[in-house]
Amino acid sequence: MADAGLNTPPPRGRGGMNPPTVPPPRAGRAPPRHRQYYYGRGGPPPRPGGPPPGRGPAAGQPPLRAQAWAASYHGPAIRPAGRGRGQAGGGGARPPPPPPPLVHHFQPDAAQNEVFLSLMAGPEGGVGPLAVFEQRLADHWTRSDQPHRALLAFLTRCPDFKRGKTGPHELSAKLFTAFTKWRPAPSSSQAFDELTPEFQWQACEQFVHARHLHHFAMVVRLISPLKVESARLASLVQVEVDRRNYSRAAAIATTLGVQTAFEFCDICVPCLLENAIERVEDYVEPHPELQIQLVQFLDGITTNNAAQLSALWRSYPWIQTKSPRLSGKSLGKLIERLLKKFELDPKMAPLHTKTRTFLAFRYQVLTKNEPTTRLENWRDLVGEFVGKDLELAYTLVNLLTNGRSIDPDFKEAQFWANKLDLDRRRLPYGIDDDFEDPLSGNGDDADENWDEDQNGGKFYALRLPRERILMIDTQPAFRDFLAVLAEETVSGYDSETLPMTSDGVALMQVAFPDQVFLLDANALSGKLSHEDWTGFVQGYFNNPNLLKLGFGLAPDLKNMERFHPAFANLRQTAKRVLDLDPLHRQLFLASNQVLIASYTSDNRGLSGFVESIFGLPLDKRDQISHWDKRPLSESQTIYAALDAFVLLDLYNQILALSEVRGQKDHVYKVIETTIKFGNKLEKNEKKLNSAEEKAMRKEMANLRLSQPVQPLNKEPISVRDIRIACDGMLQGLCKKLRLHGIDTRTIENFESTERLGEIAQEEKRMILTRGVKSFVKLKKFVPPGFILIIQDDLLDHQVEEVLHYFNIRMSPDDFFS
Repeated sequence: MADAGLNTPPPRGRGGMNPPTVPPPRAGRAPPRHRQYYYGRGGPPPRPGGPPPGRGPAAGQPPLRAQAWAASYHGPAIRPAGRGRGQAGGGGARPPPPPPPLVHHFQPDAAQNEVFLSLMAGPEGGVGPLAVFEQRLADHWTRSDQPHRALLAFLTRCPDFKRGKTGPHELSAKLFTAFTKWRPAPSSSQAFDELTPEFQWQACEQFVHARHLHHFAMVVRLISPLKVESARLASLVQVEVDRRNYSRAAAIATTLGVQTAFEFCDICVPCLLENAIERVEDYVEPHPELQIQLVQFLDGITTNNAAQLSALWRSYPWIQTKSPRLSGKSLGKLIERLLKKFELDPKMAPLHTKTRTFLAFRYQVLTKNEPTTRLENWRDLVGEFVGKDLELAYTLVNLLTNGRSIDPDFKEAQFWANKLDLDRRRLPYGIDDDFEDPLSGNGDDADENWDEDQNGGKFYALRLPRERILMIDTQPAFRDFLAVLAEETVSGYDSETLPMTSDGVALMQVAFPDQVFLLDANALSGKLSHEDWTGFVQGYFNNPNLLKLGFGLAPDLKNMERFHPAFANLRQTAKRVLDLDPLHRQLFLASNQVLIASYTSDNRGLSGFVESIFGLPLDKRDQISHWDKRPLSESQTIYAALDAFVLLDLYNQILALSEVRGQKDHVYKVIETTIKFGNKLEKNEKKLNSAEEKAMRKEMANLRLSQPVQPLNKEPISVRDIRIACDGMLQGLCKKLRLHGIDTRTIENFESTERLGEIAQEEKRMILTRGVKSFVKLKKFVPPGFILIIQDDLLDHQVEEVLHYFNIRMSPDDFFS
């Protein structure tokens, strides 16, 4: 019989259910040696009510995979999958064995206690100044013939060690820091002679029972490298496995480096079921073979997920917490993250990869009827996706004709059936062989129609002759392009990604006032040297004299970092980069509106910004197109050039509007601030010192449950007698109060709390806030009682809170006033 490896399909269980895909057991193996240290050569004692450890499933039972690896599991007995509590042979969940007796190899004696108390006796009852404390410890360890043992003895006396507290300010952390500074190099000191294998074993055996495993990890780092036998160290982990403390067992095994002494199902599977996924990631990270097992296990439970998880939980009946990340979209995201984190081939998760490919393909097909989709671009992308995969081809035809997600398009389905020569017997009913392709022979007309749209005024047009758009796809042309960089002071930058993915770069666009360069990334990647790319980085991105404009630049720069090693850390090293997206929000959308747009727009992103400034949106029909195809179509070329060149138009118009509004100096200041802070919106939040923060926390604690019960105004007031300012979390309430006729304004989410206070102070407004911390910051701007903390989550109830507290009397004429 063939070996039942990871790639072998598991046997089907009851009802056709696919059992969990886990690594196969090593049949007939003896109890691991590391179990003999606590239980003797026979392994753990058998427990009543279930089969002895290491015994396989009873005869005649179905060969479920869960039972298969349960047969090789030498921990607590696992009742057979599929049997409930109280049923014959089930056994149920039995209590774990008692913990082994604690050992005390490093209990301080009377002399060490006296030394410890003298060291702790600072000038005010504490340890005293840190430098003095460390010096006193160093003097003691220098005199001691066993400094490591003295340190561990001191650790057992630390109050934070006993309480399980960690942190840089705790006494145990200060002890380890002082010892690390004092301890000389191993080659020049006899202090390391005491780190014998037996000493290391005693340290691990005692401190493995620390309340917080951070202390155990510090001890292991202190006495490393470990010379103790691996099986002996693994016995410390096995104790926690037998007691069903799987998360703790995983952390101990990771610290000791004994992961390979255990089967995948011993620790990883129960940790995953307990939602200790981060523990499992740390556990498998040093071992590529365990990384593969983890990804393959998760991939195996993607199909028939609910039934497979149910079988696993029946195998571990004592696990009460059920992980929500092992099903649905969370499982797919987890597999995708692990593939990227461990840099594994997607083929290691074939089921997940197939599902992800289908969903991406389905999304691409469903974009056909969107107004920003051009049919020829859509066909290029779908054809690239389908390739020679006949199953995807038939799926495409079904998606186009079933009418579930998009309107049925039998003509388009017939086009693909003819192009891919599909079997007519497998095609849906209603596809006719006689049809006329709407794009047949009209490729040039499509481009002409695009130009007519531009000239007809539907979209914003490129103000540059076609001959000023230059394609760079050779090394000589690239070096001529580099020579131009030194002569320019401002440019626009954009990039287009590879089709069907957000990673990789297909095209880079660099625009100057009189020309646009399109850098063919695919062609240049095989023709340019590392020095050529480095010259581009230094001459363009790192040039402090050249202002680089972009819109939503972070993904573009991130893709460039993946494109070539010369662009490593580009987001941190690039100089004079201005993202117009945060600049637009600060100047046009903030509550203190510096500039006013000439038009309104319902579009979002760059197209909406362009429409609000120039009155015409961008034509985005080529945004999702086959950017990896060469040569580019005329519409793609114009689109790519305009995406970069329009940034220059926007920048110049912003400067022109600032002069008209008399805000030129302020706008330049905002631009420089935006560049300085890396195109992140500055909130100007003042950082509090420890005393201020402590006082704020105390005041917040007093305010958290306090809510005014008496109205602020004794006599009722009308909606015209009050003005209100809301913080960014109450924008919905702001709109609702406006409908009630109350003069209300708010701030944007990116604006600071202090800005809200300034508005209330300048315009004599009451303040509504959602957070207690904001209340503490805002109270200095307005008189007492002029701030209300909104506590209810429902919008209508929030309105009632406002009307009650300010004693506002409504009339029918106030609505929509």
